Parts: sequence; C-alpha cells; structure tokens
Amino acid sequence: MFDHIWPALVVLLVLVLSGYGWLACIRPRALAGPERLGIAFACGAAWLGLLTAVLGPFELFRPVVILPLLLAPLAGFLLRAGADSESNQPKASRVREWMGFLPVIPLVALSFWFAVQRPVWSIDAQRRWVLHAQWMADEYTPVPERMANQEWASTHPSYPPLIPAICALSLQLGADRDEGIRVLFPTFFFALLCVIYGYARRRAPPLVATGLTLVLATAPCFSVLDAQKGSYGLGADSALADIPLALFLTALAAYVLEGIAAVGRDARARWSLATLLGAGAILTKNEGLVYAPSIIAATLLFAFVVRRESMLGRSRNSLVSLLGVLVTTALLWKWVARNMAVRVGENYLSAGILEELASGAERAGDIANRMFEELVDPGLWGVLWAWPLFWCAWFALKLPKLNVEQRIRRALPFLWLAAGLLMVFGAYLATGWKQGSWSKLMDVSLARLLIHHAPLALILACDLFSPDTEASEAEVSDPTYSEPSAESA
Repeated sequence: MFDHIWPALVVLLVLVLSGYGWLACIRPRALAGPERLGIAFACGAAWLGLLTAVLGPFELFRPVVILPLLLAPLAGFLLRAGADSESNQPKASRVREWMGFLPVIPLVALSFWFAVQRPVWSIDAQRRWVLHAQWMADEYTPVPERMANQEWASTHPSYPPLIPAICALSLQLGADRDEGIRVLFPTFFFALLCVIYGYARRRAPPLVATGLTLVLATAPCFSVLDAQKGSYGLGADSALADIPLALFLTALAAYVLEGIAAVGRDARARWSLATLLGAGAILTKNEGLVYAPSIIAATLLFAFVVRRESMLGRSRNSLVSLLGVLVTTALLWKWVARNMAVRVGENYLSAGILEELASGAERAGDIANRMFEELVDPGLWGVLWAWPLFWCAWFALKLPKLNVEQRIRRALPFLWLAAGLLMVFGAYLATGWKQGSWSKLMDVSLARLLIHHAPLALILACDLFSPDTEASEAEVSDPTYSEPSAESA
C-alpha cells in the first residue's frame, strides 16, 4: 500500500512546508495548533495553484521547477522562526488547542482509511480532475494544445488547475494513477475542520468550538457518505474538488471577518491570508471563480455604506486590494484557458448567462423545492443546517442592542451563505447540460454544490457566542488589543 501512496505523501509534506513558510512571512497572531497546520496546507496548495496558472502555459510544470518554487517561502520560515507566533505561545496553551481537536481526529483518520481502500472510482473524478492531472504530468502544462479540440469538451479542460496540479505533481514523482492519489483528498477535509475549529476557538468557548467542529466532521456527506441517491463522489475521500473549494471559501470568509475586526499588524496578516486563500478558491473550481469575487464585491459595497471611521469602513482599502487580486487571478486563468474547448450548453461564464437564466425561469419553482428537500435531509447533513435558524432567532433578539455596523458585520456571513445558495439555484436555471436535463443534473450534483457553502453555517453559528461590543470584537481577533488606559485617554 505504501508503495502506491508515498509520492502523494511527499507532495502533502511539501505543501505543508511551503505553507508554513508563508505563515512565517505573513505572521498572523492567534493562529496555532490544528488551525496553523490546516492553513499551512491550504496556503501551500494555493501557492501551487498560482504557480501552475503562471508557469503551466510555458510547459514548465516540472518537479525540477515547481518544487524549488513551492519551497521558496521556507526562507521566510527560517529567517523568522524565532519570532514565530506559535513558538512564542505557552506550551500549555498549545496543548489545550490540540486537546479540543482530538475528538475530530478519528473521523479524519477514517476518511484517510477509506481513501486507501480502493482506487479513484467516481466518473467525474476520472474524467475531470484525474484526467487533467494525467495530461499535466505528461505534457507539463494544464492547457495542452490538443485539448482545444472540441472532442475533448466533455472533460472540461478549461476547469481551474489547482486540484489537478497537486495530483499531477504526485504522478510525476511516481504515484499510481488509481490508488496513489486518492489519499490526497482527505487532507482538504482535515484542513477545513481546522479552519472551523480555529475560528470558533476565538469566537466561542472551547467546548463550543469542539462541538461545532464535530457538527461538520459528522455531517455524512462530508465524512463517510460517498453516494446518496444519484449523487456520486460525496465524502472527504472522493477525488473531487468540492470539499477543497469549501476549504478555501470558508477560510476566505473567516479571515475577511477577522480582518475587518482586527487592528494593526494582525489586520494586515488576516487580509494577506484572505488574499492567498481567495486566490486558491479562484483556482479550484469555476464556482469559486465566480463566488469569491462576488462576495468580496458585495462586502465592499457595505463598507462604503457605513462610516469611514468604523471597523468595516476602515476595511475599504483592504477589500479593494483583495477584490483586485481575486479578479486578476480569475482573469489570468480565463486568459490561460481561453483556447480550451467548452461543452455546448455549459459555458456558464459566458456573456449570454443572463439570457440563459431567463430561459430557465419556468423551472424555478421545481428547483427551489428540490433544493429545500436536499437541505433538510439529515441523512446528508446531520444538524448542520439547523444553525442558520438558531442564528436568525438570536439576531432578531439581539438586533435592538447592536449598532448599524455590528448588524452589518454579523449579517455578512448570512448574506454570503444566501448568495452561495442563490448561485447554486442560478446554476440549474442556466444549465444546458444534456439538452437542458436539469433535473437529472440536480440528482448527480446538488449535494456537491451545496457542500461549497455549507460550512458557512458554522461560521454563522459562532456569532451566537461572540461579544456585542466593538472593543470586544477587536480583542477576540487581535490578542495584542488592550483597552485604553485612563492616562492615555
């Protein structure tokens, strides 16, 4: 077994080391224990995606080029190891961070166990991400010229390259095509749990953080369920990009919220993390390519509504910079993949999307009913979707005590979640898949699309336990924050 998977394990190690290098350069405070490990992996994966988008078109996707560039951020780690925020954290505090995460470990281990028990089997995984990885490994580019032939359109060669790049690097190092790369995917689930746990630790009591993380870890379609009805490829061990996209989108949301609330150097660090991880979302799936810039643009509009001196108002420049990077990354990939074949009826990012949406209006009621049935299915989600209902009740009770900015900040995760569900709804309105067979498409893909946004329900839940004052919020996000003394006043 180990002979099949050791190249993939080497790639995972390289990505984590690369990510630790980035964290040493960015230097975010209050990022320790499981969260630091999970975010290190996510940062390394995002960096690989960016390298692939930039260098891949020149047929430079080769280990001799990619590996040194991947590990280049380690220079920052070595130079700043003494000032690293985790190493300066008391040992007892680091132990407590991991103790609260321990109940999740067996579920993650189970996902890894499933991943090594059988080869890649989902048809979408084989014809999309694994096939992309194969041609990238063989031809050293994510956009080989032969893939511009319309005969290859059903394999979606224009899909973003991050997931195929991780698999392709493993293949180039000698991993088995079927049994050697499936082990890569549970790592994204682990990292997603780390993000939820770390964010909840700063916004809620430790036991609540553990409980919220377990809610996600035990949601069947995230952890152990690989097929439901007609939907294949669920579960953390599936070789698909849905849970990886959920990781990047959830991390983007978490660090934007913390960037808004933080002050000083830690605010800059949170925005830097959001920028790198947002680029990762862009390069993971087409849905991320649309959704990530959209929610940042909407947040920027809110920032211009509130007072300039408020926390959200002070974030305008950071939001503009973040949006600029995300849009640039999206345009970069669209330019790189401009010649790749796109299947008729599935060019959802085309200029004619509004016309497609209008043409599918008669399906709206049926699509809404089907989405509702899917969302309330505990066999898929456990209790995950109960949290938005609790939050709405809490928000209604707390609303009179919150100022305008606090209301907006607490409403942002809810609006982001609603925007995600609306985007899923719109995808089925516009689809021309197999001559408009949207009902069958929902059978095989709805749960996977909802996975992208579901963890935001837990980000939302953290507001049930977070403070109500601006000073308290800044203190939660920045451990260096202190109340002004009487003398300084």
